[in-house]
Amino acid sequence: SLKKTFPDASVTWVVGSSVSDALKGNPYVDDVHAIDDRLFFKGSVREKASVIRDLVREMRKERFDAGFVLHRDWKYGALLRLCGVNRLYGLKRGFASGILLTGSVSFDAPVHHIIHYIEAVKLAGAREDGLHMDFFIGDGVRKGASDRLARLGMKPGEVIGIAPGGARNVNEVMDSRRWPEENFNALTELLAGAGFR
Repeated sequence: SLKKTFPDASVTWVVGSSVSDALKGNPYVDDVHAIDDRLFFKGSVREKASVIRDLVREMRKERFDAGFVLHRDWKYGALLRLCGVNRLYGLKRGFASGILLTGSVSFDAPVHHIIHYIEAVKLAGAREDGLHMDFFIGDGVRKGASDRLARLGMKPGEVIGIAPGGARNVNEVMDSRRWPEENFNALTELLAGAGFR
């Protein structure tokens, strides 16, 4: 919704290198600063400081007008302040995050994260664009998947892929967020009964 409201704006994401490929080919993203999240979260004090120093140096060159903190931890707001971002919008959870943000959305409301994100970008004047999520897959990945299906004797449209991962990233493991194995089993049986492979 940011890029649709402000088509001339340059949108840059700061993400960990372990997830940066998810933004490749996204027409709403102009640039990606991928930091070494393994060092950022699990490295020594010196390694963490080096990651932060490099990010701050690069970000300050670009002189950003505004930033969005789409995480509940106040440290990300502090990091963007160090990077020279003066107007920050984002998720408020506790006193520290509130004082860092120019405009904030309470993270305590029991709604899906996407609602919080929409409300945060609306604070900067962006128009709401619905609840859908766009995920762009590059041509190379799409062709590779089609070729693999063909080798297995399957066609696109008759196969459903299930990725039972999640609830784990470089920084944390939250098995309480994972769907139980028996639910995945029941789902695959349901889909198989409907003719999918």
